[in-house]
Order: sequence, then structure tokens, then C-alpha cells
Amino acid sequence: MFVCFSFLFGISSCGFSARARIKKCSFSILSVDFPDAYKKNPNIAALLSSIPVTINLEIHNPTKKQVRLDRIDYEITALDLDNSPVIKGTIPQTFINPQEKKVLELSAMLNSVQLLSVIFTKGISKGSKVSVLINAKVYYHTLLGNIEIPVKSKTEVNLF
Repeated sequence: MFVCFSFLFGISSCGFSARARIKKCSFSILSVDFPDAYKKNPNIAALLSSIPVTINLEIHNPTKKQVRLDRIDYEITALDLDNSPVIKGTIPQTFINPQEKKVLELSAMLNSVQLLSVIFTKGISKGSKVSVLINAKVYYHTLLGNIEIPVKSKTEVNLF
């Protein structure tokens, strides 16, 4: 019985230490990249139903051990626009080495009609900074089940 208890305690403590390492990681958006044609002429979006964008998400692991993120479900909200999630997605398993800053490229499609209506009503112009919020759930699998860790991060990015 003692061996069984020790085994379960060891497994659960591994989960707790992994959770602590994951909670120390920081998540931030480095940039939101629009296609060159859109950067040169934002009105071109009126001709398109959606605009492809690339979001560069940085995950920083400040710890001295590798962090395994089994899955990340995320929503990205432009707070200065309409406060509703503009992009949702899932990132499959990824590993962040000790003291590494890893950049993940997330591809997404933005609704151009929604984007243009907000740009015109809010008076956002080229070079404007927009506050962006990342809401995510990071999942880590253990022998005792999944650990779900909520993550929130706010940053400012150039819209175009």
C-alpha cells in the first residue's frame, strides 16, 4: 500500500511541477501581419469576404526545464474594436525548451466586412495600435488525467 501511495504521490507531484512551469510561461502577440496588397490599400478588403492574416504568437519559458504543452485552445480579441473574439483556434502539442522564446505562426481568416465597419466607425488609421487580448486554455496530459491551465495576456499590436 505504501508503494502504491508513493507511486501516486510521485505522479501527482510531476503534474503539479509541470503546472507550475506552465504557469510561469508568458504568451504574447508579437505582430499581426496582413497581406501586402491590403497594407498598401486597406480598401481592397471591401472586395474580399475575408482577409488572410498571420499572427506571430510568442511563448516564453523562463524555467530551467522543458515545458510540454499538449494542446492550446485560444481566442484572440481586439479590445479596441468590438470586444468579441475575432480569431479562434487550436495549437497542437508543442515543446518549449528551457529559457526559450518560441514563436508560433497562426494563420487565420478575418471577416473583412466586420473589420472595415469597425475601422471606419472607430476611426482607426494606418499605424494605429490596437489592444489585443489572448484567452487560452493550455492542456497538459498526466497519468491521472488532463490538467487545464487558463492563460490571459494583453498586448498592443499595429493593425496594419
